Amino acid sequence: MLEGSNFHRMENMVVYAFVQGLDPRTQAESIRNYFEIVGKPTAVQDNILFSLDHTEALVVFTQKPEMGRLKQNVHNRKLDGKTLEVCEMPAPTAKYMAASGRGIFLYMYIVAVFPIWL
Repeated sequence: MLEGSNFHRMENMVVYAFVQGLDPRTQAESIRNYFEIVGKPTAVQDNILFSLDHTEALVVFTQKPEMGRLKQNVHNRKLDGKTLEVCEMPAPTAKYMAASGRGIFLYMYIVAVFPIWL
């Protein structure tokens, strides 16, 4: 970094956020656009995962937002007429197990903090 410059180091890391209170008709593109506006500066990955009833989602930020400001902006700005709640989550981890017997079975499960989905 150059001394005396106005360049800021953007922290590029993946941050997971759990979003509640979505309108079931809200599309992934609307969520991406919404969080790119309220979470400035931030970017949202394309793969947004929804709960079965489509009222909750896992949003992945590719740039770490300032969570306090993001939560305040989310509280002040509705999406499709709904006030959302958002909280940062630890990254999901994937675990693989193999077992033998009459064949080889591969089990994959994702361990994440989804109290409503589990």
